[in-house]
Amino acid sequence: MMKQKYLVPVVLFVIALLAILTAFTSIKLAVAVFTGLLIILFTFLQPFFGLIVYLILLLIRPQEFILVLSKLRIMLSMGILILLSFVIHKIVRRERITILPSRQHTFVLILLL
Repeated sequence: MMKQKYLVPVVLFVIALLAILTAFTSIKLAVAVFTGLLIILFTFLQPFFGLIVYLILLLIRPQEFILVLSKLRIMLSMGILILLSFVIHKIVRRERITILPSRQHTFVLILLL
């Protein structure tokens, strides 16, 4: 079995190889594939990174000037990816999944409603 410290470099190598293979068809597609796969990798490693990318996509709104992305519903898929990575991250680290960890969080939620 492969040690965990070798997992990330191997995955990065596979992502780079996919981008190189895609570059034979289109350089723009290769950049998009490489960037997208890197974002997915880092989101699964740290779900907080996924939230940062989600906010960046929310501000930039690439689906408005790249018409192909409007049909893909990129924000919905990014939100589902972040939720899945959060749950997987908690399960792998054997941590409890808590929605409201303290009374203060519950109180603020009640005030917001």
